[in-house]
Amino acid sequence: GTQTRIVRVDPEHGGIRLSVLVTLAIGSLLGFFLIRMVLGWLVAGTPLADFRTVLSCVGAIPFALGCAWLVERYLKRSWTSGIKIELVNSELRLTGVQTADADADTIVLDWAKRVNQTRWHFRLANYPKAGRERLVPEKWLCLACQMQQDDRRIIAYTYAPPEQAEAWLERAQSEEPFQAISLAQLYRAAGTRRWGAAVRPEVPTEILTGPNGRYWIAERRRWEEGVELAPEDFGAMLDFIEAQTEHSGVATENQSGA
Repeated sequence: GTQTRIVRVDPEHGGIRLSVLVTLAIGSLLGFFLIRMVLGWLVAGTPLADFRTVLSCVGAIPFALGCAWLVERYLKRSWTSGIKIELVNSELRLTGVQTADADADTIVLDWAKRVNQTRWHFRLANYPKAGRERLVPEKWLCLACQMQQDDRRIIAYTYAPPEQAEAWLERAQSEEPFQAISLAQLYRAAGTRRWGAAVRPEVPTEILTGPNGRYWIAERRRWEEGVELAPEDFGAMLDFIEAQTEHSGVATENQSGA
């Protein structure tokens, strides 16, 4: 029978991040006035009454953070990016994206046939970060996988804590290894200072033509085409790939297919 698993793409998409920021602003104001009003009743006529404004400012911070946390949890369950990955029997389908065919919004890879893979990882430290990456701890790693079949390509990635990432890296040594690259090295080679503008630099020719050139080509594509998965969903995708590869008996190649 058909076995389907649906994986949500971009779990913390821009709409959710904007909503959290708005909630923080509104929550701070609301928390300040609510706490100030309550303190007006509780500390009236006491020495603490003189510190009511200061206490309200301090209390508004955890109040706003709590509101933002609740809103984020609710929105992650109810508001998706509209993009999803479906793991259906031997097929991996990415739906809700622009494709070369203007009339289609789905990219399908069939593991019953050869699929070329490129896997790489890097630490989120010592380079200018923008957008989503600013919210990820520097100790975490980005793990990415480019899958290509003929002219169809899907690039999926995740941000994971070191312990979880290391488990994947060790397991992958017997399957498709994740090649280490350094974005800090890229920014230095491109002449971009660590604390400079948080924009992606041009990848120098000497890096593209070097021994890890195909991984840098894939990383450059990730900036434009990549879809983010939650760590547990990225792991489920790797499990799916491993199971399909073993079942079909068709070997995959760790190459970009470019």
